[in-house]
Amino acid sequence: MTAMRLILLGVAALLGAAGGGPGAPDEVDFGRPPVEGLWFSRVRQIDTEPGGEVRADGLGTQRQRQKMVYTEDYSEKIDKVEGRKVTALKRQYVAATTLSEIETDRMLNPAKDQHEELYSGHDFLVQWGADGTMSLSVLHTEDPSRPPIGENLTLREASEAVRSALEHAFDYPGPFLPADDRPRRVGDSWTLSEEALNRILPRRPDQPLRGTMAITFTAVDPEFAVKVSTVEESPEGFLLARAPVDRKVACAVLNARASLRNEPQEGEALPLRLELSGTLHYSLEHRLILQFDLAGTLRIEGTLRDYTFRHGGTYRDRMLLQLHEAARVEAPVDPQAPEDD
Repeated sequence: MTAMRLILLGVAALLGAAGGGPGAPDEVDFGRPPVEGLWFSRVRQIDTEPGGEVRADGLGTQRQRQKMVYTEDYSEKIDKVEGRKVTALKRQYVAATTLSEIETDRMLNPAKDQHEELYSGHDFLVQWGADGTMSLSVLHTEDPSRPPIGENLTLREASEAVRSALEHAFDYPGPFLPADDRPRRVGDSWTLSEEALNRILPRRPDQPLRGTMAITFTAVDPEFAVKVSTVEESPEGFLLARAPVDRKVACAVLNARASLRNEPQEGEALPLRLELSGTLHYSLEHRLILQFDLAGTLRIEGTLRDYTFRHGGTYRDRMLLQLHEAARVEAPVDPQAPEDD
């Protein structure tokens, strides 16, 4: 296995002033689910750019630079809410892709690779039973002629693989938020469980992340800018009807700080260390996170299959929501109908 492939395996192991304005609430209940019928589009992008030295016996030392970009773009509608739980939603993936690029001081041109994730281009119905068990079914495929998902799987046979790839993403109101129902005030903090951490950041299923992420409720922004567009729904998917307009919504401002690592089995992947910090905006009206931006440093140091790596670089994870409103359908006017008195 080449040094290029080994470093890709290493990075793939990761592949997530106090006070308020006038009228700011004294407490926020972050445990409430999003509003039933809520409709939105979400774009998320994760960029990693580590670089450093790779040394191998007999081959000497060479410099490497690697870049990986994961992007997902989807529309979602909250179909059903029961009590404090979302029990059904529909999600349409426009795209979900990973682009990787690597170069060394001995290569004439960078090596590039791009692939679509299992769920790219598909529409899903996700439901939860009373016991919390999730079921996932495919409603529609953007291109029915597209290749089977996976190497030897049809779309139907791959439902378990797709479910495994997606299950960490379907969590409401969200893994960044407190696990209990106790309301929080400005200045309060909470620490995420490692289970929550592994729902936030993409990672290899056999290599869970360890560490801590602390969240602090720092302020209420009464006029956070958000895009809202008018859309209409069709059996084939979601149709955008009008250009988005700017709206102002009240948001809880959350600060995050994390120190994370993986603990791979010897010979399976490279040890990683990740330090992150950033800000999240949680809509008090819609009851979900509208935007976050987390950035920090990534270190990869260790030996794998006779290659020794000493890499460091940057990591950034950004997400932005655009809210939707259903288009109003006006009833046609019958010119022969009598006028009301």
